[in-house]
Amino acid sequence: MTIKQLGGVFGRNPTFNDVTIEGTLTFEGAIDITSDLTVDGTVTANGLTVNGGANLLTRTSSGAEVDVLEVRNNATAASTASTIKFVNSTAAGSNSGSTELVAVRTGTNTGDFKIRTSNSTGSMIDRLLVGSSGDLSLYEDTGTTAKLLWDASQENLAIGASSVVSDAKLQLAGAQGSTQSIMFTGFGTDKDAAISHNNGDIILSNGGNNTTVSNLTERMRIGSSGNVLIGKSASDVGATEGFEWYDTANVLTLTRDAGHALSVNRLNGSGDIIQFREDGGVVGSIGVATSVPYFINKQASGSGLRMGTGVIQPSDNAGAKSDDTHDLGSSSGRFKDLYLSGGVVFGATGGTVTSKTLDDYEEGTWTPTVAGDATGAFSTAEGTYTKVGRLVFIQMYVVVSTNFTSNYIGGLPFTVGDFLTATSIGQSAVVLTNAADTVTGAAVEAQGTMRFYNDHNTASLHNPNTTNGGYRLALCYQV
Repeated sequence: MTIKQLGGVFGRNPTFNDVTIEGTLTFEGAIDITSDLTVDGTVTANGLTVNGGANLLTRTSSGAEVDVLEVRNNATAASTASTIKFVNSTAAGSNSGSTELVAVRTGTNTGDFKIRTSNSTGSMIDRLLVGSSGDLSLYEDTGTTAKLLWDASQENLAIGASSVVSDAKLQLAGAQGSTQSIMFTGFGTDKDAAISHNNGDIILSNGGNNTTVSNLTERMRIGSSGNVLIGKSASDVGATEGFEWYDTANVLTLTRDAGHALSVNRLNGSGDIIQFREDGGVVGSIGVATSVPYFINKQASGSGLRMGTGVIQPSDNAGAKSDDTHDLGSSSGRFKDLYLSGGVVFGATGGTVTSKTLDDYEEGTWTPTVAGDATGAFSTAEGTYTKVGRLVFIQMYVVVSTNFTSNYIGGLPFTVGDFLTATSIGQSAVVLTNAADTVTGAAVEAQGTMRFYNDHNTASLHNPNTTNGGYRLALCYQV
């Protein structure tokens, strides 16, 4: 059946097989059309139900944009809405498998747009809100709180937050104590990486492939206090391996187990590798001069040390070798002990290194002996010595308790040197005794003994005896 009318109103609940309207069709109540409805004009309806296949509502126009379907709610109050509902159910009034498109009036000329879906209990849940200003909101699973927000005016995006921070283009938020992450997934066998946040800490992780953030390996952490960690997740002041920068103390700690913790390289020539500054000015440096490492004071007339092959040398403030210009210690800044396996060489003018080398110093005690005398004996026998190079300074005190049959006393701390070919008598000294006699003591070359003479006369032997009693001697001899 075809009805042609320039306009008009049909009564309530009319039923037609085929209807063609030229003009305006207005009906009140429900209209049931079992086949096709073609309207050249406007359809105004309080209720419209359409059952059928595809392309049920079609408008043909040559314009760039036309209204194919208009759903109108004549209410003008704020928060009133017009809804298009898509239902996939035969049960009347059921929301099962439903989706709603909702237009909400928010002001005189503004409106929001919502998308709702039904949940497992058949309730319609908010999923998406498009604001009249262009803002977007995606809701969490319950549909009660928006957790993905797009602020169109600021062009900022927030994920997991309830509001957008004005000066953050991308904002990630989560529950207290949780971790928020951005994941970078590799393609094929490429490795994954992530940037995470937890309680103010920023964490960089990588290492896996097609995995989750929790399965990645933490590589770097910037703590909420400003501390920076690389190769470790917690500060421990160098107790474990890794890089630690303490922002509050401005201290850097590098720790490595069983290996060097820092490697510094200079390319293209000699010069400083590390510089030390005080208040911005350079005061010292570690560097290299022609492959020789140095540590120097960079200030005017500064000194330093060069670590050469088998030798440590003084240097100037540029790392060059310096000769006869720097002291080791001072009158008020002395070293305590000096341990040498060789000797001290004095000067470089005249002589050889051997002749100018002081290679020994020693202090100690020694005990005078009777040197094999058949009858001699001491009730007291003591001595001290100081050896400097080849010179030995001795002191001796003995008390004779039994007369000697020879003029020898032994036990010298070092063997006397053999320097004189014409005589075996070496250095001598006056001996003080308990009597008025003049006694001389002399070291015997190539031996560890002394001989005693009367009146400085080598032809007059003096045998130690009880009459003279105590013998005191201070002697210097050469070894």
